[in-house]
Amino acid sequence: CDQKMYYEASQTLDKIATDYKLPPTEQKKFDEEKTTAENGIKSVKITDALKNVETIYNGGDYDKATEELSKIDTSNLTDAQSQKYQSLQTNIANAKAAAEKAAAEKAAAEDIKQKLEDDKTIVNFKSKAGTDSRLFGSISGKKIVEGLEKQYGIKVDKRKLELPEPIKSLGYTNVPVKLFKGVEAVIRVHITEQD
Repeated sequence: CDQKMYYEASQTLDKIATDYKLPPTEQKKFDEEKTTAENGIKSVKITDALKNVETIYNGGDYDKATEELSKIDTSNLTDAQSQKYQSLQTNIANAKAAAEKAAAEKAAAEDIKQKLEDDKTIVNFKSKAGTDSRLFGSISGKKIVEGLEKQYGIKVDKRKLELPEPIKSLGYTNVPVKLFKGVEAVIRVHITEQD
């Protein structure tokens, strides 16, 4: 609505400028009004451009949002537009950084998953056990991640293990681990009897 009003005012002023010869004092007033109308059109266009950038940003296309934001003429922004511009600039930069960090973390999790899924990756422990194969003691999540790091150099946060209780018997146990959102793997643990 505002853009249409400013556009019509600008068109009317252009018509007046070409159709009528104004006295110098009236010409000065006319030029000021025409400049006001042109500035109003620019302001509405900037506001629309900022809204467009915000829509693109909310859609998650941070590169496109950055590109569109860079096209905005910042020489005559109102205070509100300037604040919106700076806010968008900061938000886009933060979102890009967070997305890059998440992508790096996911890639690292995928790498760990691949190592854990290797048939050779079995965390081995020796423990004393009774005749019924029950351990004297247990193998906790903390011991599993320590063994994984010591034996294979793979670091995993013990809080990511899905081990409701420590392992208390000899043999093989598969321990699920959530490495990252959507990236899950299994740590194979083998406990043999200590001589």
